[in-house]
Amino acid sequence: MSRASASNNTSAFMHETRKVSRTIGRDANIEVVFSGNAAKTDGSTIYLPSLPSDHAITHDQAGALRGYTDHESFHVRKTDMGLWKSTMKAGEGAPDFDKFEAWAQAIEDMRIERFG
Repeated sequence: MSRASASNNTSAFMHETRKVSRTIGRDANIEVVFSGNAAKTDGSTIYLPSLPSDHAITHDQAGALRGYTDHESFHVRKTDMGLWKSTMKAGEGAPDFDKFEAWAQAIEDMRIERFG
């Protein structure tokens, strides 16, 4: 595949991912940023791993990214971000906070997985 074709493949995938995020999240203002190597959301922006622009996205990569997209979009739709942020802020500095945060995130992720 040529570099131009790979670029078009990646651009098209990114465009479709943004549309899917806004549909699942039921929010036309959701921003999707492809940067870094992790998937997360702050409730208004979904951060997905960066994509290569010099070669086509494989079927496996597309599947993994779609899973991240769906999962983070459901967080936007189903997680009470105000409560989540205030709970995390209230616990900052407490002994073993990092363990509490990891467990809370794991439990919330399991809850979110039920939706998608």
